[in-house]
Amino acid sequence: MAERGTFLVPTLLVNERNFEVTPKPGQVHSDWALASRDAKWVSLEKARKAGIRIGAGTDAGFMIPHGTMHWRELALLVQGGFSPLEAIEAATRVNAELMGLNSGVIETGRFADFVVVDGDPLADLSVLADTTRLTVYMNGVEVARGGQLTWRPPVMAPY
Repeated sequence: MAERGTFLVPTLLVNERNFEVTPKPGQVHSDWALASRDAKWVSLEKARKAGIRIGAGTDAGFMIPHGTMHWRELALLVQGGFSPLEAIEAATRVNAELMGLNSGVIETGRFADFVVVDGDPLADLSVLADTTRLTVYMNGVEVARGGQLTWRPPVMAPY
């Protein structure tokens, strides 16, 4: 993967959510589920040591609500050996590279898509879960503040 420039998006949260969803009474997690819980950390460490670029994704929609749990993927990357800044970069710079987007970092010539956080995600990533503490900008225009949309695209007249 490193030689070919292939990215890895480990979706660590999907595996963890399996253990947060309570099995039916009398049911236990399978041996496979337990083994995969340990194996994900080994795989992540091997990928990092090999120099594979690692992004951050959650497979949202599969036991994971869209957007509101993404911060937990970052926290799991930290649990797996990333610094908080490396985890944030996986979700921004690396993900933008992976998708071929002209964003992900604040630089001249890039789209001005960014989030202003009331708090320090480097000290506590969970601050990213509280939408009341976030202001979102797309192409330099504020689009959401405090969990509420502040800008809507104009409605196009029908043909």
